[in-house]
Amino acid sequence: MDPDSQDATARCEHAMKVFDDIYLQAIPKVIQDGTAFISFHPMFAALEGLAGYRFPTVSKGDGEKFKGFIQEYFPAEYHGLRDELWNLRCGMQHASCPRGFDLTHRNKEWNLRRNGTGPLVVNADSLFEALHTAALKFFAEVRALPERRADFVRRLEDPKGGEVAYIPLQGPLPGPTTRHGNMGPFPGGPSSATGSVTGQW
Repeated sequence: MDPDSQDATARCEHAMKVFDDIYLQAIPKVIQDGTAFISFHPMFAALEGLAGYRFPTVSKGDGEKFKGFIQEYFPAEYHGLRDELWNLRCGMQHASCPRGFDLTHRNKEWNLRRNGTGPLVVNADSLFEALHTAALKFFAEVRALPERRADFVRRLEDPKGGEVAYIPLQGPLPGPTTRHGNMGPFPGGPSSATGSVTGQW
């Protein structure tokens, strides 16, 4: 597809709008007491999606796309932590384990600092801010540069990449359903409105 064609432009704009809706607009709603820990899952998923759009022909081995996107679009303080952040991503996505990091939220002053002599701290709000800025910078390039649009479309057309899509359900599901009750506070979870740098959620 010609990256300068109206079809290519429309396709890219649609994909970027859907990406914005399901990631950039939704993730901040999860970065709050009780759910901040799981906000790292969609943040890493979003980062990998962006990396796939930017580097559609790069090998997937050892997170090269992921680390390349951080190097090119994230603030400089993240560049030297590319390997560590890939390790954090793997721990969170495969085992819900931060692998030697302390995770927190509402503690921007702690971001990428050590908790005493302990692990490095990653603040969810700060990571999202970096992700959001990086996404907007990349999307601006897609709109301005034909080579970025060509890569974007290549990724959209790749069966292993593909369109960003979701289907909102309309009306009730057919047949009987089971509604789970509202879960109370998890034992050992946070009780402070200011968050925690201990990694205990």
